[in-house]
Amino acid sequence: MAFYRKVSALDLALAVCILAVVTGAGYVAYRVFESKNGSLAVNIPPISSGLFPVDGPAILGESDSSDTPNASPTIARPRKASPVKPGKADPKFMEKLKSRPGTVSVTMTDVIGSNTRAYALVSRHDGQLYAGVRAFVPLPPEGSFYQGWIMKKYPRKMYVPLGVFELQKDGTFLLTKTITPTYPDFKHLVITIESTGDRLPERHVLEGPIPE
Repeated sequence: MAFYRKVSALDLALAVCILAVVTGAGYVAYRVFESKNGSLAVNIPPISSGLFPVDGPAILGESDSSDTPNASPTIARPRKASPVKPGKADPKFMEKLKSRPGTVSVTMTDVIGSNTRAYALVSRHDGQLYAGVRAFVPLPPEGSFYQGWIMKKYPRKMYVPLGVFELQKDGTFLLTKTITPTYPDFKHLVITIESTGDRLPERHVLEGPIPE
């Protein structure tokens, strides 16, 4: 025979208190996680061997409908950063790239008001993307470095890293890179200044649209 007990006001009050405690604890845990990590980055593939090659884009956890060049959203960063070393830039790469089919010149704009400039060539050919960038920028602060990216703006910002710039004897910074696939939807070239060797961008310095 089933047993029934009359629910008192004290029982109801106790149940409400337990529910409030559980809900509050869950919310506090969520806020602590959010404050430590910022907006979540999703679908980020694992780091492959080498310096910064990533077989796929890093997707930022915030959509971007503005056309503001330096409006980078808050991003999550891996807890452990990779060691940072300059890429092996080929000084002759730019000359070779000029004669490659489909090569276009990218006009890059200084987005931080520091009077920096860069000369860039990009080619999408035979299933690969070829990029050569020579940047006329000052020496970065100690512990920082310049890095190149291709970027897709919509419907949310996505980046594919091209590598770290290498200081040349003439004082310029050079980046030469070949990646697969061509990423046809990534129509902007970006140079950032970085302080951490992870897979997501920090501060934009120069950027420009890649002509069709």
